[in-house]
Amino acid sequence: MLRLLKWVTICLASLVGLLVVLLVVGLVFERLVPAESVELLVPRASASVRIELYLTSPIGKAEFARRLVVQTPRGTLSQYMSDDWGGATRTSIYLTDSNEIAILGPAEDDYLISFNPMRIARSIPSTSEKWEYLGAFDRGDTRLFSFRFFQPHEQTECIPTMGDFPPGRHRTQAYRSSC
Repeated sequence: MLRLLKWVTICLASLVGLLVVLLVVGLVFERLVPAESVELLVPRASASVRIELYLTSPIGKAEFARRLVVQTPRGTLSQYMSDDWGGATRTSIYLTDSNEIAILGPAEDDYLISFNPMRIARSIPSTSEKWEYLGAFDRGDTRLFSFRFFQPHEQTECIPTMGDFPPGRHRTQAYRSSC
């Protein structure tokens, strides 16, 4: 009987150890491999813009961590964006009059991608009246794996304000409480 009890204890300890290892591997995996990833080619800027969504803990945190990735023949840049708090997925893309790419997101999660020198900046010094709206990364619906790029004819220009956040200073006519 004592041998059986010892054997059961060893099996339970091994099972608990295996579960801990699987949990740690799962947590690492969800931060290394995006749950969803969508890319837009911008030929006039000789670049591609990709938004990657990484699953995060649903307990007291955002649903997704978001990462902006820009690829050009000269190299790759990446920048973590503000976390997605449910409706904060929509991110509008513009081509500026100087062939830079402007990213306008909810709650002023805005970026300017410059190519000479190649960099991603949080501040956007230029005016936006002459920018061309290229479309938006957004969810097709509330299901997982519905994140995609919408052309301007599929979704008109709209930048969500996200609750108490005031509209940003660029493209002010496009800000709405919901898109």
